[in-house]
Amino acid sequence: METATLMLENLVKTFGRKKDVQAVNGLNLEIHQGEFVTLLGPSGCGKTTTLRMIAGFESPTSGRILLEGKEINEIPPNKRPMAMVFQNYALFPHMSVFENIAYGLKVKKQPQDQIHEKVEIVLQLMNLVGLGDRMPHQLSGGQQQRVALARALVMQPKVLLFDEPLSNLDAKLRVQMRAEIRRLQQRLGITTVYVTHDQAEAMSLADRIAVMHDGQIEQIGSPVEIYEQPASLFVADFIGKANFIESMVEDSSDDHISLELFGNSLTIPTGNHTYAVNDRVYLIIRPESVHLSHKEGAFSGEIKQAVYLGSTVEYEVEICGQVISVIIYDPQEGDKFEEGSRVSVEFSANSFHTLPRK
Repeated sequence: METATLMLENLVKTFGRKKDVQAVNGLNLEIHQGEFVTLLGPSGCGKTTTLRMIAGFESPTSGRILLEGKEINEIPPNKRPMAMVFQNYALFPHMSVFENIAYGLKVKKQPQDQIHEKVEIVLQLMNLVGLGDRMPHQLSGGQQQRVALARALVMQPKVLLFDEPLSNLDAKLRVQMRAEIRRLQQRLGITTVYVTHDQAEAMSLADRIAVMHDGQIEQIGSPVEIYEQPASLFVADFIGKANFIESMVEDSSDDHISLELFGNSLTIPTGNHTYAVNDRVYLIIRPESVHLSHKEGAFSGEIKQAVYLGSTVEYEVEICGQVISVIIYDPQEGDKFEEGSRVSVEFSANSFHTLPRK
């Protein structure tokens, strides 16, 4: 399947009679050929508006959309070599599975034998063999989603667009479908833009994640980069869970800084930021990187809350007046701690990430 490079240059979209509602604000993004990029963010951040501009359903207020180096701003949706999978599947209820998948090919007036051949190929690809004569209401949610994806793929688009396609499925089926989508995308090597507010979806699907906030990209990077090296407090707080501990730089060198942590000195790698003595910072550490034990250590705390979830136990621990979150995986293998008990809290210096505190 032919794929393409997609570029968004200074993309702006405003709404309202006075153009005073700015949904997308100077967005720049390059999506490489065959890459899977997820636009991730909360409701109202501009991710769906961005996707709709790529598809041609919305016109940019300013900026350019380039496909293979050519501007496509003025090209209508049905003329763009793209296909979109919608949140609500958008299947024709009066058409069979076969007819739904074949619809776009018929509109393009392709020969009947070619239509039949192409539909049969995607039916096999999407594990829908034997369901061609069924009506949409006779299918499960997962099967309907496969039909919607098959209808997009049969058009052999250069770019595949997804608008929160799994939000109507139950949790277990969502996990299965995102695995199928990723397997299919890698097999076909098709350039893909996927919109979601679900962090687990973004982390499991994407080559790169663009975290959006207030109409702009706050950070773009691989799932590992986004999680382990968040570029802002918003990203650190939005992606997963994190503890934010206020501190101050006591000493600084080229590759390490020393800070105060709950009355003790902590030396950690400098990371991506340069700090001077007395700079105020946030120490950020993920709950799964904090360890608890009954042994005596430098940091002592009290268990304020313990929530057992089977595969994990989540604790709230108070240290020097601040409550931090701790997640223990595979609790059957380690100690369990009761609410109100005293514990030793251990931090690995390499698990901390710092951001400037303004």
